[in-house]
Amino acid sequence: LFQAYQTGTGKEKADFLIQDIDILIRPLKNMGLAKERISLFEKTFPALKHPFNYYSLPIDQRIQSVFDRISFKLVEQVTLHMKEEFPQITLVSKPTVEVKRNTAGDLRIIARYRGDLLLSADRLDNVFFVLWWIDGQWILVDTNLTQERQKYASSMRKKYEAVVLPPAKMLEVLEGQFNQFFPDQSFHESPSVKSPPQKMADE
Repeated sequence: LFQAYQTGTGKEKADFLIQDIDILIRPLKNMGLAKERISLFEKTFPALKHPFNYYSLPIDQRIQSVFDRISFKLVEQVTLHMKEEFPQITLVSKPTVEVKRNTAGDLRIIARYRGDLLLSADRLDNVFFVLWWIDGQWILVDTNLTQERQKYASSMRKKYEAVVLPPAKMLEVLEGQFNQFFPDQSFHESPSVKSPPQKMADE
């Protein structure tokens, strides 16, 4: 395909290079060469768009991009975790998730729930939960459900307070999750069904 690009003309030449980049990304997974070819495409065809912008974005924008596309899966995970951790509780609405930055610039994934819930036959209002995503597990770090749960959550917050990730590591983790959720798709592609994107926020 690259040879076809080199000898081609016009729009066909650009199409060959697009196909070449796509194969380098998947299935060859040669990202170094793929990025070189993306740069070549942008220099050779500055008026044409290509689908590989993700790989040229600054790291924070890549974090936001991949997170936006997997956030609905993380919501599913934390909802399932809550059902397993609190089988007697039914949440009335969905939790939210976000990537949050601390003052030092490090990041963590946080899930929050605030609102009503059903506890057996009773309806409780204005109950909240805060969970941190640590090494692939959801950890409860704050709640007003009961004093016992609040005390436990506070101890877990202290235990994991220092567990944050620099941006490069967070991107690696998120891309790893993307691969697990969507093994047949590349990082620049979007799942066919997704929820409204969540946000990356500053503390």
